[in-house]
Amino acid sequence: MDLYELGRLQSRIRDRLDDAATARGEQRGRHLQAAVRSARDAIGLVLNSEDFWADVSTVATAANWRDNPPEHHNAITRILTDIGTFELFLAAERRLLSDIGMPTASIDDTVNTIRDLKAYLSSPPDDIGATNGVAPQIVEAGTVGQAGVTALLNLAVELHERLEAVSAELDAADTDLAAGQNHRRWRRIARYSLQALAGLTLAGVNASAVVATLGLGAPAGAVSVAAGGAVAADGITRLRD
Repeated sequence: MDLYELGRLQSRIRDRLDDAATARGEQRGRHLQAAVRSARDAIGLVLNSEDFWADVSTVATAANWRDNPPEHHNAITRILTDIGTFELFLAAERRLLSDIGMPTASIDDTVNTIRDLKAYLSSPPDDIGATNGVAPQIVEAGTVGQAGVTALLNLAVELHERLEAVSAELDAADTDLAAGQNHRRWRRIARYSLQALAGLTLAGVNASAVVATLGLGAPAGAVSVAAGGAVAADGITRLRD
């Protein structure tokens, strides 16, 4: 999959949300309409990419610490529990996301969300509960596995169906593009769709060959894919509220 195209679409969503913040009436509605359409296109790009899901599945399966030596699990634990190692990990993630053109504001939001979910990511598998609706099978202390990838795929399908429905609503002749209540709902949908896209991008970029150039290795790759899945799941499940 073209991760640079995914980064470009996220920039477009962010730009339209920024434009909507300073616009009024129907013009604000049109900016939000464009943001939702770009989110729909971006999620569709992810869903239709066999390479994306194959790469994520490969990394997720290989990253399962139960199938690796203790030092692998210890390295994952160190990333999530040692402040210095965790910050180095986040700095590497920033570089990866910046390299594919993700907007700086989206990178900041993604890193902050990873920090918010850090306790969830580092919980022992038996202690993990839902966090903001995030399915426990998405992440298990650095364990992703095929079940987690399938759960993430199902969430992405759910989001795409939601965006298809909202896009159809926006295209309807009788939709009031100037209505404030519509603006609030569309903005919320675009905002959390952007978060979900950022999480999917994080998982994808770490599952690609790019990660090898920074020497993150399998343990950091495991945390990256897990974190990306958790960020995406958090954004998608917030739209259910």
